[in-house]
Amino acid sequence: MTQDLTLSIKNGLPITADEQAARNFPVLREHWISTLLVFVVCLVFYLANGRHIGSGDCVPATYLPIALARGDGPWLDRFRPFLESPTGQLPGYCELSRGHIVSRYPIGPGLILAPVVIPHVLIWDRLQPGWDQTPESFQLTARRMAKLASATLAAIGGAMIWRWLRPKFGTSAASLATVSAAFGSDLWSVASQAAWQHGPAVFCLMASILILESNKRSRTRAALAGSFTAMIVACRPVDLPIAIAVWLYVLHQDSSTHRWFAITASVVALMWSGWNLYFFDHMTGGYSEIEKMHGWAHGVKGSWSTPLTTGIAGSLFSPSHGLLIYCPWVLLSGFGLWSIWKHRQTDHLLMLRMLTLCLLPTLIMLSKYSCWWGGHCFGPRFWIDTTPILAMLAAAAWQWAESLNFRARSGLRCLFLVALVWSAGLQSVAVWSYPTSWHSSPTNADKDHKRLWDWHDNEVTRGLHEGSHRPQWSGWF
Repeated sequence: MTQDLTLSIKNGLPITADEQAARNFPVLREHWISTLLVFVVCLVFYLANGRHIGSGDCVPATYLPIALARGDGPWLDRFRPFLESPTGQLPGYCELSRGHIVSRYPIGPGLILAPVVIPHVLIWDRLQPGWDQTPESFQLTARRMAKLASATLAAIGGAMIWRWLRPKFGTSAASLATVSAAFGSDLWSVASQAAWQHGPAVFCLMASILILESNKRSRTRAALAGSFTAMIVACRPVDLPIAIAVWLYVLHQDSSTHRWFAITASVVALMWSGWNLYFFDHMTGGYSEIEKMHGWAHGVKGSWSTPLTTGIAGSLFSPSHGLLIYCPWVLLSGFGLWSIWKHRQTDHLLMLRMLTLCLLPTLIMLSKYSCWWGGHCFGPRFWIDTTPILAMLAAAAWQWAESLNFRARSGLRCLFLVALVWSAGLQSVAVWSYPTSWHSSPTNADKDHKRLWDWHDNEVTRGLHEGSHRPQWSGWF
């Protein structure tokens, strides 16, 4: 569409695109200001507890950006003194392969976090030279950097959800959905607290969506969207159904769009596959070695050994990790699913519909997975990556309620708000009190699976009983 194309006529005179853009500027400015405000609010909440909440799973993505800042490349070689045990053994999340110490977990999260961490490294070099020379100083500062970067990326994700949903569903529905995603899910209690894989995966998904749905289309944008979509899988291989859903949307676009999308997505996929095959001789990379540890670590047989019905019940209803227990607003979002598919405007709803197609395959995969509860973590961690999609359904349900009579509309929205308060309350318990003694006492919950169904004794009840942790630091610089 050219800039001199007449958009409308007023008082018999044509209004050009430039004039229309000038008239739209106040609206666009307000939209960007509100997006920035959402980011700032999310970031403040995510950083408020002043501590790092992670595990060994997060260590590679915590260290990799620092290695990149030092010019080492994607290796963890310089951290060998901090990683090796007194007997010279490396922890299970990394291994020595082809002369380098590499992460068994995907390197995608570390690469996505690097642009945020690297400036922090340079600042810390000036404020406290030599901070990375002793294990104590290095580990504390590295965790601080990872927490700041993860919180920043999660806050950007929350702001992107708002920017995506507001034009589609209006301010009220988008506000509810954004609050649900940002504070009523593990995006707050897990993804924003350490260098987990989930925050980068959500960021890549939202970047892909916003680029592809932009009115400004070009080869560059299509190529960029392809890169982000492939990086979703490079961050979390189990998110392949989500990436496929985005790809299905692209297939409905013009040939130029899906051609350039496919080119960059293929390049990223080939590089990721090449890395996995070169260092681990397996397409899934280091996951092939991690999965071998599930037998003794989690008391399970095989990676996909959970009976489907057992896994579905656990993934959705377990008092320790059930999605609908910790995020009951998701159940009410089912009205949004019905609303999206009952309309005929397929062009307007195409992206939304394609994204919903990944939910059932994701449920099946997570339910069949032998460690469906996600190990030592809080709540339904494995569902974090679908949070933008679930938030979109919440917005659609809230908007759909407008078509109901006053009593039904008020009742449904009241249920939504109650569910949201419940969800945010549980997440806040984790933010301030997790981890607790629950996972290891009186028995190891990873092996004593009956404890995953204990309604009276779980991470939430222990957190309320044991109280909050002290902040690890009072400032960020």
